[in-house]
Amino acid sequence: ATIFIASPLSIYEAAQPFTADVPPKQVFGLTSTGSQRTVAVHSFFIKGTDCQVGDLQVSGDCSKTCGGGRQKFERPIIQNSADGGKPCPSDSELSNYQDCNTQICPTLAVDCIMGQWINAGSCSKTCGYGNMLQHRVVLLQPEDGGAECPEDLQRTVECRVMPCDGLEFVLSAMPSSSALFASPVQGVAESLQFTQASVVGSLALQDSGNLMALDSDNMKLYIARSGGTSIYQWTLSVGDGGILSVYGKRSSWDTSEASSGGRNSSLVDFAVGLGGLYLMTAAGDVIKIPEEELLSESGATTGRRLYEDVGHSLGPVSSLTVAGTYVVWTTPTQVTLGSIDGNRSLTQPRPLLTELSLADVAGTPTVEVVSVRLKPDGSSFLMLLWNNDQAGLGLFEMDVAQEGSIPEDQQLRQLRHSWTSKDVHLLTTPFLAYVFSNDEIWSLPSEIGQETGPTVVYQPQTTARLSAMGYLFVPGKDCKVSGWETMTVCTATCGSGIYREARIIKEQPQDGGQPCPAELVKETSCNNDP
Repeated sequence: ATIFIASPLSIYEAAQPFTADVPPKQVFGLTSTGSQRTVAVHSFFIKGTDCQVGDLQVSGDCSKTCGGGRQKFERPIIQNSADGGKPCPSDSELSNYQDCNTQICPTLAVDCIMGQWINAGSCSKTCGYGNMLQHRVVLLQPEDGGAECPEDLQRTVECRVMPCDGLEFVLSAMPSSSALFASPVQGVAESLQFTQASVVGSLALQDSGNLMALDSDNMKLYIARSGGTSIYQWTLSVGDGGILSVYGKRSSWDTSEASSGGRNSSLVDFAVGLGGLYLMTAAGDVIKIPEEELLSESGATTGRRLYEDVGHSLGPVSSLTVAGTYVVWTTPTQVTLGSIDGNRSLTQPRPLLTELSLADVAGTPTVEVVSVRLKPDGSSFLMLLWNNDQAGLGLFEMDVAQEGSIPEDQQLRQLRHSWTSKDVHLLTTPFLAYVFSNDEIWSLPSEIGQETGPTVVYQPQTTARLSAMGYLFVPGKDCKVSGWETMTVCTATCGSGIYREARIIKEQPQDGGQPCPAELVKETSCNNDP
């Protein structure tokens, strides 16, 4: 408390209780001694502004969506204190926590996950159409009401490794001569002949990085530039003496028109497979162009996206290969198996080799996948691996094993040869495989190993350089014979006789077609009753 003491000329302030040794403090004094003098002094109290807070309000979400969480509530400060008014509460007094979302959590359903369909043996026929058994396994059983697994764990599909009877060709694109060459396939150690006499046609080709795929059934050739966006189609025909020619160029696909959302639509690789043309873009999209669209007179193609962004964080996609129902793509650190049916519900793509298993089977962590090609029967795939430590490219073969097998337990079969450049490519055919660079072609037998070496089957004698290769099978024309016709009457009216039948050759076989039967005349028993 404070008291004020007034004199005629001054006002003093003193604290209570006061003592004699503490003099009062002058707080006011007149500067003139004229007629001015203090008559009276009064004091009064002005109350300060108190802090004002609002009601509790929600601040933030509940810590859980179910099963009991905690949620923060706070009182907002509406008016801060001033002039000695009542101060605001502390932060801890302005907030508290309350229970929230106390309802029982629902059970999270887990759907069934199935493996890919895997061939369970060979095609029932080595040529022509046959049947093949496929199996699949359950990778994850459903839980808590998730989608149930399908009951069918095996199926029979149509298969064909190659047509029966015909002519086999290897086609080569040589940009420096702007020509497409064809050479008959003779054998693993037989040289390929790409000469002026084997020119199929003149094409506008890039100097390097051309992509090629051939459709033997429909006699179509597809050419594109690696990194480009357009695929062009030509029609092939075969004349007398197995002479090939090409004509009728038209555009079959433009990825820049089909892309959306700024995705990189540049072509990485493509392959002809069951039911159409399959292509891979730099964005990691696997797209199928159906056969009926490719062959339609309008030439309009829309395609169907089977998989998206298959590279993810694994690195850029590098190759695509198709055989039967299999679609396989690669990144530098992984080889993945998909299906021509696409990314179906309950089924996931299957890694055939991961970064870890690749290092284990190759014996070093410094390898990366350059390219992969499935064999036509889908039993295994050939793979080019680049060893960064040794700066060498090796060729390996690995089986497409049943689901559930561990890649580390599978042994890679390695070719007894290596290359010093990554610019080497693969081509597989039903009986042979080829490895080619810009200036050389090697052939390989159907199965490779440490005792197997490649055979050089082509070295250009000019400055011509190879940029792409493809395999073409031209079905031959089979021999045609008439039906059996009776040529004589039965030699006996009873007691068993014979009569003669004959048939004639209507068309001779051509280009490796089915040969004519040796039996053109036969005798048949008749009138066998006593």
